[in-house]
Amino acid sequence: MASIGLLNPNAEHARASQALGVNISAAKGIQDIMKTNLGPKGTTKIASTAQDDMTGDGTTSTVLVIGELLKQADLYIGEGLHPRVLTEGFDLARAKVLEVLESLKIPIDPTKQVLLVVARTSLRTKLHPTVADKLTEICVDAVLAIKQQDKEIDLHMVELMEMQHRTAIDTTLIRAGAFEVAASQALQRYKEQVKGKQRLGVQAYAEALLVIPKILAVNSGFDAQDIIVKLLEESTVLGEAVGLDLSTGEALKPVDAGIYDNYNVKKQIINSW
Repeated sequence: MASIGLLNPNAEHARASQALGVNISAAKGIQDIMKTNLGPKGTTKIASTAQDDMTGDGTTSTVLVIGELLKQADLYIGEGLHPRVLTEGFDLARAKVLEVLESLKIPIDPTKQVLLVVARTSLRTKLHPTVADKLTEICVDAVLAIKQQDKEIDLHMVELMEMQHRTAIDTTLIRAGAFEVAASQALQRYKEQVKGKQRLGVQAYAEALLVIPKILAVNSGFDAQDIIVKLLEESTVLGEAVGLDLSTGEALKPVDAGIYDNYNVKKQIINSW
């Protein structure tokens, strides 16, 4: 009801179903705005501040998946499924996705070499590869210089210097979507174990997860459905998570390519859905 009041304080209170429709429409609108933000040629982050406050990353993915979950929910609710039943299915799916996240987690020793790989992966999503590669070691050395054992980094010791000439260079395309594809497949298998209408919530959750590789593909000039089919087939054949190389449209093993996702960011994103 509050959503109607926010749109127009003088409006009459709407029924719960109407209020839900307004909220879903609003989420779809935000998702449409944020779509082109995913990947290397993104625009400014403008939403999902809670995610950003917690981990400093993952804002776009959070908004996109929430928007897709609500799109899926709208379809099922339109067919008469009660929102409570759907929510119960979402809760089951979220718990299962967290299990998948734990199973894909790779313990690493934070040596300088590993930190260089992580920093390079992050920087290449924002900068031209040549610039990113030059900055990688500088950034890692700077952090190690102020990092004290078993203590938080004092951010007052970090100073930002902005490059004045703002040279515009096309950035390299990142490779991503491996976790979402693996989690979606796991939910499709898990769905068969869920009794009753809650399995529809699990199905909707599995479909919603694929919005990340889909949008990455579209933003890079590839057909979303072709890419999803390719990733699902490759993942099934290899029996392990595969991601998308956005420069070629082919599947790849992220670890072999030296690409690591941040576990804490992913976990916070999942808990935000």
